[in-house]
Amino acid sequence: MLFLEIRDRALLKYDYGKLLGKTKHFKKASRLFEVLVKTDSLNSNYHYELGVNLSAIDQEKEAQEHFEKAFFIDPTHQKAIYKLARFRLKKGQHEEVLHFVNIGLKTYPSNVLLISLKAQSYYNRMYYDKAIVAVRSAY
Repeated sequence: MLFLEIRDRALLKYDYGKLLGKTKHFKKASRLFEVLVKTDSLNSNYHYELGVNLSAIDQEKEAQEHFEKAFFIDPTHQKAIYKLARFRLKKGQHEEVLHFVNIGLKTYPSNVLLISLKAQSYYNRMYYDKAIVAVRSAY
């Protein structure tokens, strides 16, 4: 019975943290997700949500660390994979973009967001034919 109460409280905190983030209370949400991460460091969603909120308050380095932790815990975490790949695309790290995108597409081949990042990476390197193929694979 005690386990259920603790788990229920964690779910309430998780939902509340997501609500705080959606209403742009990013610092408050970050603090709440930090508590949840300390409570259960193996929950990939806690790390992901903490990363989202840290990114929103321009703590991108820390955010990427939490996206990486989410990915390490769950290598199929599509949202974390997207955030990791998108950040690397912004940095011009195209090989790493493709690395993460390909991992994500193995478990969810029709993920349009990842396919878009792949096409953008090819386009930025002027591999236009590969960019077209990547886009067409989404349809």
